[in-house]
Amino acid sequence: MDNDKDSFPDSRFYDLPADSPSSDSQDDGGFKPYVIGDDSDTASEGNGEAPADRKQEASGNDGGDDDEKGAGPSAFLLMLKVLASPLEGWKSIRRSGLKPDKVARDCFYPLCAVVAVCQFMAFFYDVETTVTKVLVNACVAFVSVFFSYFLVIVASQFLMPKGAKEAMQTPFAKVFVMIALSTLCLFYIIYELLPMFEAIIVFFPLWTVYIICQGSRFLKFPAARSTTSLFILCLLIVGVPILLGWGFDRLLTFQTAVS
Repeated sequence: MDNDKDSFPDSRFYDLPADSPSSDSQDDGGFKPYVIGDDSDTASEGNGEAPADRKQEASGNDGGDDDEKGAGPSAFLLMLKVLASPLEGWKSIRRSGLKPDKVARDCFYPLCAVVAVCQFMAFFYDVETTVTKVLVNACVAFVSVFFSYFLVIVASQFLMPKGAKEAMQTPFAKVFVMIALSTLCLFYIIYELLPMFEAIIVFFPLWTVYIICQGSRFLKFPAARSTTSLFILCLLIVGVPILLGWGFDRLLTFQTAVS
């Protein structure tokens, strides 16, 4: 059998084109071979511009670093917003998703320290005060507000009705207690700075009670026990600092007198 191409009418299908000079730079599949150093990403880096995907990764990492550094809404400013407009302030706190540790670090703990420092104002308006008495009052003031948060959370587990106990264990409930106690700290600071207005400032904690009532709906207490839960919560937040202050004052005063 003759295998010449003339014997086949469709011999054009079997004629392969001759290799062109440019075929050396391409493989059999028609794809350009990878050349080391000939990378578009590398070229863009050489021009001082990072690739788009790497820019996106960098921007994502920047956001994560900001979160770790505590970026976000100011807990102290949100506390002031609660003071000015309780309902809107609690809504803002709810939407912001504040964490208890951020509220403690940025708002509650600094105010506890300022409450203690304000005790030294007694040197300006009480000529009979002593350094020992001021130090005792500073310790009592700090301890009474600092430990109030922990005692309120613990006492709520014993005094709250069923259903409200679980609500007081949520992160928002812990933020709620710290914000309410922070308002009391702020009122106490005003009292220490302006003792001549004691007759007016002594009623300021009633505003904290109103703040608690406005924000209690966000705690999601059981409907059947909401009034009882709210009443107990108000007593704990306002009453615990007073009881702790009275107790520690008696204890430290007694220790000082004995020594």
